Amino acid sequence: MFLYPEFHLFYMDAILKKIKKKITPSKREYLEIQQIIQNIKSKINSIAKDRNYKVEVFIGGSVGKDTWLPNLHDIDFFLRFDYKKYYKQDEKISNYSEEILLNCFEQVLRLHGSRDYFQTTYKNYDLEFVPTLKISKPKQAKNITDASPLHVLWSKKKFKKNKGINTEIRLAKKFFKAAKVYGAESYINGFSGHVIDILTIYYGSFKNLVNAIDGWEKGMIIDIENHYKTRKTLFNKMNNSKTYGPMIVVDPIQPKRNCAAALNNENFNKIKKCAAKFLKNPTEDAFKEKEISLSSLKTIAKKQKKKLVYIEAEPEYENQDVAGAKIIKHFNYLLKQATLNNFEISAPDWEWNKDPDSKFRLWFFTNRKSLPKKKILWGPPITAKKEFIKSFKSKHSIQKIKKKKNKFYVEVPQLYQRIDTLISELDNHPYFRNFTFRIYNG
Repeated sequence: MFLYPEFHLFYMDAILKKIKKKITPSKREYLEIQQIIQNIKSKINSIAKDRNYKVEVFIGGSVGKDTWLPNLHDIDFFLRFDYKKYYKQDEKISNYSEEILLNCFEQVLRLHGSRDYFQTTYKNYDLEFVPTLKISKPKQAKNITDASPLHVLWSKKKFKKNKGINTEIRLAKKFFKAAKVYGAESYINGFSGHVIDILTIYYGSFKNLVNAIDGWEKGMIIDIENHYKTRKTLFNKMNNSKTYGPMIVVDPIQPKRNCAAALNNENFNKIKKCAAKFLKNPTEDAFKEKEISLSSLKTIAKKQKKKLVYIEAEPEYENQDVAGAKIIKHFNYLLKQATLNNFEISAPDWEWNKDPDSKFRLWFFTNRKSLPKKKILWGPPITAKKEFIKSFKSKHSIQKIKKKKNKFYVEVPQLYQRIDTLISELDNHPYFRNFTFRIYNG
């Protein structure tokens, strides 16, 4: 806690200045990225010209906006096909893109989406190519991806009005990554890069953003382009399924879209806690992405006198979002089964760096001691209606019905006394064929 507000602000500014230097790519990195882009553009333009395809290579994502962080490993491209020429055959532009890319790279992976897109590698970079129609207005879009380049153009236009805002976005990205709330994928349910861009531009700086987050309330609306005059108008025009989350961030290009629709309450609350903690005591640690080691998890288990259930899972699908969602779904199933069988679950979490050969790491802590041989199943109160009491007694006619705390109850055998037994049984379930379980006593 700081006694003097002036010193507190000075200290925060010093921390942010230091972090900015670390998260700004070097000239060497800039030159390398530009050379890669130039080489790829040249390859694609040459093949497209030979085959008479009218297509433009457009740089998307953080590279296109110049908001990328050092040690970048992936670059996003849009292949924008001429609107007039391909409007009536937009379902074919994925095939045209594949033909072009197969003549540029040795291997190209085709992935299914609202419109098929492609991935490949080039000089240690992971490249993604998304076919789109080249549109100038969102209403021209025939597919949701067609409007994506317009988001890049919108951001770049805003950057001209606020010099240095891209560095502020880098700060915000690093902060959200460290808080483990970065990413709109279905297995993360956090803040997408696009949402972080909008929020930082809306508040004008990272410092303003983090101050605002501390005061956020559920149900809040960010409408940076003032598309809606009232809340009522927004809810009347926006898709209802997209307005149930903790906040609404109106897309500046497509106002019927809530950019923050993927965000869940857990991550909303988590970023608020991180913001409050940073404002109270600004440190560099707030921007450090901490990888939790197995040894540190064992130490936690030992200190808390608990068991650690540690899992490594191999993603099954080529599409990262699908692979991640499947593993988290199965992990949640495991947690549910453990809870239903009376094991106390604490601090469930996971990590995945999304590298093609990397494994998901998941874990949770639970009871170290065995559960009792029997458990209590509570029935209705003694004063309940006769039909409820009769129903309970008929369900448990084998067991002896007892009374306690003015309620009926029975004692039944505990199905699993140890988490090891439950895990051993679940290990044979089809859900967990790619899961490797390890259990450590704290």
